[in-house]
Amino acid sequence: MWNPTTSSPAGYGAIYPNQPPVPPPPRSSYPADSRFADLVSRIKGHLETLMAARRPSSELFDPAAFSLPDTTSDTATRLRRNFAYFRANYAIAVLLVLLLCLLSQPSTFLAIAALFAAWFFLYLSREGPLILFNRVVDDGAVLSVLSAATVVVVFLTEVGWNLIGSVTLGVGLVGLHAVFRSTEDLFLGEMDAVNAAVDGEEDFDGVE
Repeated sequence: MWNPTTSSPAGYGAIYPNQPPVPPPPRSSYPADSRFADLVSRIKGHLETLMAARRPSSELFDPAAFSLPDTTSDTATRLRRNFAYFRANYAIAVLLVLLLCLLSQPSTFLAIAALFAAWFFLYLSREGPLILFNRVVDDGAVLSVLSAATVVVVFLTEVGWNLIGSVTLGVGLVGLHAVFRSTEDLFLGEMDAVNAAVDGEEDFDGVE
């Protein structure tokens, strides 16, 4: 009778029942530095697209185009059309306000940077299982801990309030611009395209 502790049935050598388990395959075949470079490249591409879509400053800050809205309906129309027309400029403005607020509050900036680093190095860019104290940590446990840490930092500390305040300030500033910037200098055909873009029917390319 074949003894499983001495040799394999095909004669390829001894089989040891107490052999350590084979480690699970790596989560990704790409090294961490390559994935980080890919992430930076994607962010750069999105920023370049956003910058290319922005409207000229002379059109954004034209003094002759600012006036008080006549009615509530006029205010709503300006908000809808200006947010569609200057959406790239408004997005850049909100990002700049958020960045300036974060730089003025080092503790908030460091907390967000630490969260980003933890997510990237402990979960997103790992090539294999996480090993702590010679024990393999399950991906589900890592995800749970990172998610709990994100909730605590963002919602249970001043970091979340600082983020909410910064975004609110940025949105408020662009909202004021949208209310007081009239849309009468825009062509009727362009306005129709803006309304269609707002309704999700088509994309708005602007004035040629």
